Amino acid sequence: ELHALGAKLGRASEAAAAAEQLLRPALDRAVAESEQRGKQLSQAAAERDALIAQLGESQGLAGRLRDEARTREAALAATSEDLRQMIRENQLVNDESQSSAAAAAQMRRELDEARENSVFLQQVVQAFEAEKEELLEAYTRLGEEASAAQSSSHALEAECDTLRKYAHGVEQALKAATEH
Repeated sequence: ELHALGAKLGRASEAAAAAEQLLRPALDRAVAESEQRGKQLSQAAAERDALIAQLGESQGLAGRLRDEARTREAALAATSEDLRQMIRENQLVNDESQSSAAAAAQMRRELDEARENSVFLQQVVQAFEAEKEELLEAYTRLGEEASAAQSSSHALEAECDTLRKYAHGVEQALKAATEH
């Protein structure tokens, strides 16, 4: 029995050695895979840590972006209010512009009417000037005629005086002739 046990043990040893030879490549592969998976896990952990760091940075960036968005939103609200104020002011300017345009149109109509009146008055003044010139010429002619008539009247008076003196001289001569 001992021998049988020894033989059994030898066979078992051989079977164990054969099994070891059979399992050794699988075990080596499993160890290699385990080491590779360990490296992959280390890489994954490093990537996870890097992603966590990136997440922290992203969260910080997201916070800064939220703050910037709030700041821009406040600036946009202020700009919107400024724009609304500019629109109101523009409406006032537009209303004033329309009012000014209406006033300018009324002034143009009044100016056109004044020009028409001015043209008419110029024509009236020209007519009066022409009539004045005619009256002046007539007055000048009448003055010349009056002057000529006055000269003629003086000449006639002088001739009358001469004739009176002659008639008086003739009368005196007749009277003297009749008396003698």
